[in-house]
Amino acid sequence: MLVDRFAAYLAEAFGCSRIISISSSSGEPAHIEGEQTSAARARSILISRVEPHALTAGLLSELHRALDDVPAGLVVVRPGARIASPLELQRFLSERRFAVPFAGWADERSLIAVLENNRSPRLRPEPESFRVVAFMPTFNEADIFTQSLRYLLRQGIDVYVLDNWSTDGTAEQAEQWIGVGVIGVERFPASGPVATYEWRRILGRVETLASTIDADWFMLHDADERRCAPWRGISLKRGLHHVDRCGFNCVDHVVVHHWPQRQRFDPSVSLESQLPYYTFSDHPGHYHQRRAWKNLGCEVSIAPSAGHDVRFPGRLVYPFKFLLRHYPIRSQEHGERKVFGERVGRWNPEERSLGWHRQYDGKRPGQSFLREAATLESADEAEFHERYLIQRLSGIGVFGEAPAWTTGPRERFDRVPAAN
Repeated sequence: MLVDRFAAYLAEAFGCSRIISISSSSGEPAHIEGEQTSAARARSILISRVEPHALTAGLLSELHRALDDVPAGLVVVRPGARIASPLELQRFLSERRFAVPFAGWADERSLIAVLENNRSPRLRPEPESFRVVAFMPTFNEADIFTQSLRYLLRQGIDVYVLDNWSTDGTAEQAEQWIGVGVIGVERFPASGPVATYEWRRILGRVETLASTIDADWFMLHDADERRCAPWRGISLKRGLHHVDRCGFNCVDHVVVHHWPQRQRFDPSVSLESQLPYYTFSDHPGHYHQRRAWKNLGCEVSIAPSAGHDVRFPGRLVYPFKFLLRHYPIRSQEHGERKVFGERVGRWNPEERSLGWHRQYDGKRPGQSFLREAATLESADEAEFHERYLIQRLSGIGVFGEAPAWTTGPRERFDRVPAAN
């Protein structure tokens, strides 16, 4: 069941050794299984499965008391006349002094709410001094560069552009924004264009820049992405500030892949409106998208994992994933040009031998890059947040087995892996 896997995921992310249940039968007091000391509860994730009528004052009181110690809890309820929707469940629990950052559907027949520890920091505005810098590698992204830049600026993020000698005017667009949210535009490598796409070297440059630029947090952010905090209406910058206040220093993302339905893409029309249909990405390279991290003043390593899994001493990955909306192919025309004209022939053979750059394997000229809308998801933001709460916060239900290269959310890195 997704709920049990979600609870196990949270236990690992919070460093807990067990999952405990709280239950209440009709006419009986609420009961929490297992050892009841505060120290034991602090190493536990709490889960409560109840019918709406069983959400009694006694059960809620015991649940609230447990949240003085446990880092997080889950309440799973079958919908009924009393509580019929995620919003009603969230409102019911919030009115009874619970901190409920997320509520949605566990499955077609069950509602679920995520509860925070009673002493966990609450979302609040970030100070003006809080600074986030996104490193944006580009190559021939002129059709969407300005839209993507404006999106990040609205989120309160500064941008450093690393352009791999684009030939379509991407770098020239970026230079027009220097001093207005863009803090640097760099052609890489500095020696001039090269025949192959040197992704490892670009990531090595990101590692170097992260050790020299003054910022609280950094992100590796491609031009064909939209990043979102997991709370509705909260900016990316505010979300990262909240993660920081909660004591974590790295953010993972779950990826949704947006597919084109048109022959051509119009750069004058918003990207989101032209590609509204999506699927969750189960590509092995998307299992980890730990591409946002706090500046701890130490070296970081992101090149060895092809940019998917930043590593540094003391890393603690935030348990709830942020969202990464991916728009790699914008139309049939764009797919043919990008894949066969600008990517496949430029892959670095050594990087390919490591298993990198495999996303277009199997594609042949003349094949369609388009997907029928009827085969894809089209939920609006509110529906997406509720229907796919477990999937978007954890990736549970999206992937099968974890790839061999994955690392744990609390895995120790006393020394960062070398870039070469």
